[in-house]
Order: sequence, then C-alpha cells, then structure tokens
Amino acid sequence: MDHLGDSQRGAFNGILYPHQNGGLDFLLKQSRAVLADDVGLGKTVQVAAMIGSLADSGSLRQPGRLPVLYVTCVGLVPQTGDELRRFLPGLSVTTVQDPICKKISDPLETDVYVVNHDFAHRNRVTIQRLQIGRAHV
Repeated sequence: MDHLGDSQRGAFNGILYPHQNGGLDFLLKQSRAVLADDVGLGKTVQVAAMIGSLADSGSLRQPGRLPVLYVTCVGLVPQTGDELRRFLPGLSVTTVQDPICKKISDPLETDVYVVNHDFAHRNRVTIQRLQIGRAHV
C-alpha cells in the first residue's frame, strides 16, 4: 500500500520511503503497537505518518483518552519532540523530560506525549489508568 510516496496532505508533513510504508501499514492495523527497527531507518517518521493518518480520519482524539504516548530513550526526548512537531505541525506535542516531574499534568490537553522509559516506568500505574489510544516504544 503506497500511503505517502511523493505528496502529502493533511496532518502529516513528510515523505515516506517505500520501506517505511510497511511499518506504517503495520501500525495502522494495530490498536497498540511497538515499532522496533535499526537506528536510522525512520521509526519516528513512520509513527508521525500513523498519527497524521489517525488525525485525518478523526480517530486520533476521543473523549477521555490520551491519544499517543511515545516512549523513547531519555536523550532522545527533545529530538523526538522536535521531529514530531516538524512532521505534525498542526498537532500538539508535549515532551516530558524533567527527571523530577511527578506526573502528566493534564493528559487531555495534548495530542502526543513524548516521555522517557524511566518516566513511563515510574508512572506506569497512572499511565495504565489512562485510556491510551496508541503507544510507541
């Protein structure tokens, strides 16, 4: 399926290479997913394309639900946030990188939360209580 080969419309502002379309197909068929691949193959852009597709279809935002929780290494939180903002300029992306941050302040005010593994682990009970639409690790 060629989703986003050479022209973009809607929430996602980027281009996928042919090998990334397979990852996008996989993500769109799952209610929750882990996308794991080698460094540099474009996991973030694939996830951004999925988020954009969900936003375009109207299924990203549902009442009482945190749409996307993106979990990554602590050192990649700022970069990932910047990349998602570039690929998804019309959506809100919040990065949580403060090591003493105790919780996600208001989970319904943003479209994507980018957190590190330690934050996700320390807040797993709260996160489990939230209805998360999509997750990426």
